[in-house]
Amino acid sequence: MSRERLLDLDRQRTAMERELSSLTDYLNGPNMPGLTGPLVDAEGFPRADLDLYRIREVRQRFNRLNNDHCAVMKEIEQEMSAYYGDRPVQAAVNGRVEVEIEAVSVAPVERREPFAWVAEVTAESPASAGGLLVNDRVVKITSGTQGDFTALSALPDLVSHHINQSLLFSILRTNELNQELSFEVSITPQHWSGPGLLGCRLKPIGTS
Repeated sequence: MSRERLLDLDRQRTAMERELSSLTDYLNGPNMPGLTGPLVDAEGFPRADLDLYRIREVRQRFNRLNNDHCAVMKEIEQEMSAYYGDRPVQAAVNGRVEVEIEAVSVAPVERREPFAWVAEVTAESPASAGGLLVNDRVVKITSGTQGDFTALSALPDLVSHHINQSLLFSILRTNELNQELSFEVSITPQHWSGPGLLGCRLKPIGTS
């Protein structure tokens, strides 16, 4: 743990945030689907006006980079705690105050137990477009009109009553560093070229 390590992590964070902003700008351009919008038209056919391969590539890059950003933010929090301890971020040096590194605000993660895990995600499905991955664990599903749901048995009715309306999936995901990350993905149930309205299969926690 050192000042140099903190500064290096902060540089990584800045570079990641710059690239995330660039990726978001691309996906949110004119007539673009954004991070979670459908890649199929009203009849369920792939949109001919979009570079679908490029959009999927950018979305996958965004999801990977977002995971890396979460990991870096977590490490910054841990390094700052270890480096500064109970001392203030500003340290007196030779009679003056020197700011060693700008403090990064990291929101605490509210711990909740997941009720389901993602066993399968079909390519080009609404779930895939939303960023859901196999082995993600679902903590809750939020409807803008009906609130939170934390039971797998509620999913069929919830999905069928929210066609073309986004649902917010709060998930836990373990990254390559074996760190557990918590974030949200927006998925819009809809008719598409594959089966179902989501294109994913969820199983109860504890089952294989």
